[in-house]
Amino acid sequence: GHGGRANGLTAPRTSAQRAVMAGALERAGVEPGQIDFVEAHGTGTALGDPVEWEALAGVYGRGRPADVPCLVGSVKTGIGHLEAAAGIAGLIKAVLVVRQREVPPLLHLTTPNRHLDWTGSGLAVPTARRALPADGTVRAGVSSFGFGGTNAHVIVESAPEPPAPAGQSGAPDGAVHALSLSAHTETALTTLAGRYRTHLAAHPGASLAALCRSANTGRSHLPHRAVLTAGTPAELDACLGALTRNEPALDVARGGPAHGGAPTVAFLFGGQGTQYPGMGRELYDAHPVFARTLRRADEVLRGLGEIPLLDLLFDPEHAEDLARTRYCQPALVALEVALADLWESCGVRPAAVLGHSVGALAAACVAGVLSLEDALTLAVVRGRAMDEQPGEGAMIACVGDPDTVRGAAAGHGRVALAAVNAPRHLVLSGPADRIAELRGDLEREGVTVRPLAVSHAFHSPLMAGAAEPLLEAARAVEFHAPRVPWISDATGEPVERVDAEYWVRHLLGTVRFAEGFARLRDRDAEHGPFCDAFVEIGPHPTLLNLGRSAVADAPAGDARPTLWLPSLRRGAPDRRTLLRSLGAHHCAGGTVDWSALDGERPPARVPLPHTPFERRTYRFQAPTPHQEGDPMPPQPTATGTAL
Repeated sequence: GHGGRANGLTAPRTSAQRAVMAGALERAGVEPGQIDFVEAHGTGTALGDPVEWEALAGVYGRGRPADVPCLVGSVKTGIGHLEAAAGIAGLIKAVLVVRQREVPPLLHLTTPNRHLDWTGSGLAVPTARRALPADGTVRAGVSSFGFGGTNAHVIVESAPEPPAPAGQSGAPDGAVHALSLSAHTETALTTLAGRYRTHLAAHPGASLAALCRSANTGRSHLPHRAVLTAGTPAELDACLGALTRNEPALDVARGGPAHGGAPTVAFLFGGQGTQYPGMGRELYDAHPVFARTLRRADEVLRGLGEIPLLDLLFDPEHAEDLARTRYCQPALVALEVALADLWESCGVRPAAVLGHSVGALAAACVAGVLSLEDALTLAVVRGRAMDEQPGEGAMIACVGDPDTVRGAAAGHGRVALAAVNAPRHLVLSGPADRIAELRGDLEREGVTVRPLAVSHAFHSPLMAGAAEPLLEAARAVEFHAPRVPWISDATGEPVERVDAEYWVRHLLGTVRFAEGFARLRDRDAEHGPFCDAFVEIGPHPTLLNLGRSAVADAPAGDARPTLWLPSLRRGAPDRRTLLRSLGAHHCAGGTVDWSALDGERPPARVPLPHTPFERRTYRFQAPTPHQEGDPMPPQPTATGTAL
């Protein structure tokens, strides 16, 4: 460009070009001698090139050692002048030069321009590949001059090596990962899966973590979706093969366009009896959000005189302690709040929450009714008080006609209906001798009875001695209005406000999980959402199984699709279970923040197969001339043919 002070619009001016280069160097805070390469405007014109060369020599060539010239090139010799895109093409080349630390040769240079002052310029044009310094920072300048005097020059330098941050870095090497694929059509999705198989075969040493992160966070999520869960390239290839053949597989979730929008999610918080040693350990090692919540809970429980939480959860020597009511209840609340935080960090947020027995404390915490500290405090007091009650009770799970179960229980004085988990799944609780007698009566009536492995008769009058300590602790707690709709498992209805006495009634009364679950499924409810996806926030999908039973027992007309999403599963790898559930949610049209799975030190992005485009040809059929008297002229038609 001419800088606005020259003879005509097309006459470039050296002083203007030098000024814009000097200004860029000053803003970048670097000296001309620190520039290793310049991507010139380089149009190849008889007037423009000598003027630009003179400006480059005056800025970048001055004072250079003869054996270390500033290298100059132009991408236009390879791709021509791209007009409006010429500047960005040069910038892309400069970025690649500093990233690869190598300058490519200037193509098609056969005869040097005799109008350029080559000798002593401090510049050189490479006709072969030239390596830049392997260590330290390398820099490049980029010039782009427009018609009418628009001058631009930028400085690009190599990125520093990122320091390794302290703390957790996400999933460890060899961990399971999820690969999210999507396309506009079902056939395009199959084609894309085939391309990924080819890509894996061509890059046998590729990082699975980098591949999945690049696909999950660097591609649009189109209507036809699949999520593949795999721990090795071979596993991923097998999943891709199943997807291309349209074969069902546990680690392949697949879904088409969602007809009702994204699923509406409810979080279900499990109760005592779902715990087991080591629950959540893999998630603790892989996910900083989950680990931070557990460490925060650990500090609270230590202050309350409890066994260190991480020892209780993960140390096999504390397996017997974890089975005790006094330790199990706060451990479950801590684990469940951490799981809820993990799900929410992945972009899956509840439209409503429902707990089961002690799980209600975690549900109240996630709903904003209780702080984590207060929820854990109540769990500690509740667990201790219940553990100290006489251990002379028993509980039985009954599957059968609910009226028969209720009627049998009504005839035995101190036997209580402890829980209604599903329309045909009820739990009775009371003195061991009366429960044993009742078991025989029920079995003779055709009811399936299973004894529960519990130390006490929970949710029965035998727990009355635990009421006073819990009431005293609850009176010292501050309760808030729910930020998320919270369905009570004591009433089956939404909770507007709660007081200390509520937790005593909750301790001694019937767990009405079935009613609460039905409320979540009630499309016509005046208050609260209709939920069609259920996440079990707990160590094992016990409540999901109860929900399935409730749906199966519902009227035949209720055929609404439902998602059942466990967080953990006893005996199964933690992370694989979580990723399968996230994949199922995503394929049903839900939003998942896949970047949350990468931790604090995500892998670098890598090249991926391109999205398939299914091109179609549309032919326009011209109408025949309309003759006077014809009823209607022929209408144009279009036909589509797949290429």
